[in-house]
Formats: sequence, structure tokens, C-alpha cells
Amino acid sequence: MSVYVDPLFTFGGDNSPRCFQHKPSCHMYADTLEELHELAQRIGLKRSWFQDDPRLQHYDLTKGKRFQALRHGAVEQTAAQMVAFSKEHHRRPADKEIECREKTSVTQTSPPSGSARHGSQDVTAAWFW
Repeated sequence: MSVYVDPLFTFGGDNSPRCFQHKPSCHMYADTLEELHELAQRIGLKRSWFQDDPRLQHYDLTKGKRFQALRHGAVEQTAAQMVAFSKEHHRRPADKEIECREKTSVTQTSPPSGSARHGSQDVTAAWFW
């Protein structure tokens, strides 16, 4: 069992909490919620910051908190690995199943507006959600 962190990306816009506004951040997620909350507590995260998102239960981390998580044993993963994890552990509410099935027929061929930059690669949260 493990806790994971994905790469730092700049997603936070003007409506984000101050520590994330236009600054790099990442997700911290785990095989079990017990492991996730335990590491979050060890690196000083408040439980109220936990995001119980059915797509990926996680904490958002600043660059400094990501470094602390890695020092405490978190495993680095690529964005693709995070997407695969999310798909494998996806908790879809029953009433959203039809809506999700309808959306799967849409093919994205170019980055939508609001994409984030990671090195020379365009990455968009909508692509893996």
C-alpha cells in the first residue's frame, strides 16, 4: 500500500485559495484513505482540506508540501499514472452513470482552453476527469 503524488502543474486561477493562485500544485492520493489521512496529518495538512471527489480522493499540495510528502515516503507518479489510478479507483455515483456514458462518445482532438503547461507538454484536467 502506498501514498502517491503526481507532478506539479499550474492550475490555480484567481478563484483558487491564495496558496494555489497561479502557482504549481499537485495531488496526493493513496491506495487507502487511512494511509492518505495519516500522511496528510504528518505533513501538517488539515483534514478539512481533503477532497472527497469520486474521481480521485485527494489533497492538493503546494510545492513545499509535495517535498515533505516525498520525504515521508510518498511515491512520485507521472500524470498518466495518476489518470490510470483515478480510472481504476473511480467512484461514480449511480445517478451520474448515464451522463458519464453519454460523454464517453466525445473525442477530444485538441487542448481545450484553460490547459496547463508542464514543460513542453499541454495538460488539461478535463482530459483525465
